[in-house]
Amino acid sequence: MFLYWRKSESLLGASKEERHEAIETLVSTTTFRQGYYLLLTLSAIIVTSGLLIANIPIVIGGMVVAPVLAPILLLAVSLVSHSRRGIVHACTVLVMSILIVLALSITLTWIVAYATPITAIIPQEINPFIYFLVAFCSGIVASFAWVKKDLTATIAGVAISISLLPPLCIAGISLALMHAAIMRSSLMVFGMNVIGILLASILTFLQLGFFSLTKVTEKTVEKEQKAAEGDA
Repeated sequence: MFLYWRKSESLLGASKEERHEAIETLVSTTTFRQGYYLLLTLSAIIVTSGLLIANIPIVIGGMVVAPVLAPILLLAVSLVSHSRRGIVHACTVLVMSILIVLALSITLTWIVAYATPITAIIPQEINPFIYFLVAFCSGIVASFAWVKKDLTATIAGVAISISLLPPLCIAGISLALMHAAIMRSSLMVFGMNVIGILLASILTFLQLGFFSLTKVTEKTVEKEQKAAEGDA
């Protein structure tokens, strides 16, 4: 019983080093220097192409490399640690990501000028609670995995289960094809996913003790921004 408690305690807690490393990784992952926008562009093209030809394996492949989860987790960490600089950075990256994915999916759809029916992937009538529940559970796993290196292997599975990029790409495809109902449904799915992940991550990072790392988050974001400006 004692051994079980110790294992649970180690899982539900995080050392100072683990917390600092998680923040540094999240911040660095969402900068130009780490190729965030390159990965985002490539994954958006892959997912959109897979959707246009109704090839689910291609869509899944794009979901695995999509980095959109990182700014959402960074936003959660920044909210928990009350880091204004982190919140601004995370929101900026997330908004830019949404705009880039929409622009790419719209453009690719116009170029291809052909799309197989996508109503089976995002139905016009959806149950928001189901998507929220999946995203919430996945957000907990993703938050733990980002902090606990022995759980890193689960990130790919989480990326697939959350399904952040496909609904956003479908929104772009639907906009290009003037399918308003599907666009609304896909944006709702994306919104439910983001909200579910964000709430779950906030609760998880609170449990892991990130609330006292305001200065660490602020300094890490500032350092990365200065480094990015220097590279530019």
